[in-house]
Amino acid sequence: MLMSGLRQLGLAVAAAMALMIAGSAAQAAPENVGPEECKDCHSPEYAVWEKTPHAESYKDIHKRDLADKVTEALGERSMKRSDTCGQCHYTEAPNRPGGRVGNNFGVSCESCHGPGSEYINIHNVYGPKGTKKEDETPLHKAERFAKAREAGMRLPRWREDVPDMPTDVNYDVAANCFNCHGMARETLEGDTAGKMLDAGHPLNPDFELVKYSQGTIRHRFYHSTQDNEEMTPAELSRWYVTGQAASLVQAANAMQKTQHAKYIAAQEARAEKARAALGALDLAEAKALLAQPTEANAKALVGKIYGDKMDLSGQVGSMIPPKSEYK
Repeated sequence: MLMSGLRQLGLAVAAAMALMIAGSAAQAAPENVGPEECKDCHSPEYAVWEKTPHAESYKDIHKRDLADKVTEALGERSMKRSDTCGQCHYTEAPNRPGGRVGNNFGVSCESCHGPGSEYINIHNVYGPKGTKKEDETPLHKAERFAKAREAGMRLPRWREDVPDMPTDVNYDVAANCFNCHGMARETLEGDTAGKMLDAGHPLNPDFELVKYSQGTIRHRFYHSTQDNEEMTPAELSRWYVTGQAASLVQAANAMQKTQHAKYIAAQEARAEKARAALGALDLAEAKALLAQPTEANAKALVGKIYGDKMDLSGQVGSMIPPKSEYK
């Protein structure tokens, strides 16, 4: 009887622990809510987004001959249903609030800022019910951004007016861009990347953050819903360096995935460009990153240049693409 009771108790404890682990796993996996959920509060940003290639490619990218060649090489039948293609080309989310979940949008808000199910009701609450944005206390603002980040949000920029915000947050957004544009996602296996390249999938080693982020997709409505702000020269210099730091780290990591010659060559080309840019900086953090291209060293550099509000135009200004080349 005693042994039976102990056995039942043990099973009950095991079941409880399994539930706790499952609950923790569920908490650790926020889901996309879809761009329509962002539209109400971010209508100017949404208006920019829906006219970008990120959004519009959803209509026809799967109809192109190249899509058929790549999916065939991967042994898949449909780009829209492909888990591999979905990692970068689609947002898996409800087609409307509460609707059917699938690859229902192109690259959208959460592709860049992280799945929003856990932070959507955190990042826009300014205090007790009824508190307006302009009345938020500094303490609450700091807590709001910290909690949103903990819930999976990639903050769009470092903000001096938010107490205790880490000065390296810009690295996260930059690295996320290169996840896809550098074919460097951790979840993309090297052999798979090789098959994609052999089938004609592009990998542009010249992808550069300023050029591709400050043109058609720029959505910097920070002080007015009517003013899509351009970066100052100092801001551009920091953003450019942040992109080069992320590119170097990801290229170095990607080259460990496979021996595929075309993939290795493209990643080495990316790394070479990044080394040239970072080599122009007379900073200990840049030298450390060049010697050992790790995420920790990259974040140390990004944290330094933002924390000290450096203007690096004198060192890298000539390397930054002009507005006429923005995409």
